[in-house]
Amino acid sequence: MNFEVVLESIEELQQVNLNSIKSIELCSALQLGGLTPSYATTSFFCEHAVPEVHVMIRPRAGGFIYNDFELQLMEEEIKCFANLGVTGVVFGILDRDFRIEREKTIQLLSISKQLELQNTFHRAFDFSTDHESDLHFLIEVGFDRLLTAGSQKGVDFGLEKLKRWKHLYGDEIQIIAGGGVTYDNAIQLKKNGLESIHFNIKDPILKSDSVMGYEYKLNIEKLHNLISI
Repeated sequence: MNFEVVLESIEELQQVNLNSIKSIELCSALQLGGLTPSYATTSFFCEHAVPEVHVMIRPRAGGFIYNDFELQLMEEEIKCFANLGVTGVVFGILDRDFRIEREKTIQLLSISKQLELQNTFHRAFDFSTDHESDLHFLIEVGFDRLLTAGSQKGVDFGLEKLKRWKHLYGDEIQIIAGGGVTYDNAIQLKKNGLESIHFNIKDPILKSDSVMGYEYKLNIEKLHNLISI
């Protein structure tokens, strides 16, 4: 199987830098769904990571409707990260009808393709109101990868659609199953032909009110269980 693990820090990379992992999705603020990581962190990953580095391009938390200033920022981030040597970028843009925003998506994709990066449309796709049409659009414009839980909150509930999309479109776009991946459901995903899975291995550390936000610790046991499948 192709394993993609979500990482945020240099410390995490030092524990998870394994040949058995196909790729890393590098982000910050995982508790917010993942935001664009820092330039310095990305530079370190590009220099030292064994797996491919795919970097999140998401300027803020919340929804996936971006204004022109945010789009310009996303463009500049793609250019900066390409110069560092990332393998690919991960982004998603929706319109106010919760469909993929065609024009802005093509604008970012064009820049990324010119820089010879791989392109992943992330789980903003699961919020779409017309998954079939939007999936055809992603294939038509040339996205390499789609990260999805099968239009559901997690892969347990989206398995049937994941199976269907992999069967129908797996030769045209890489379907990566992500969202609530565990050892048990990863086995089911594999049995049903989903050979690419995306997961995080971080457990929240609950502390007193004297901290701001969550802290995490790595669940290395979960990692080794998953990559043993």
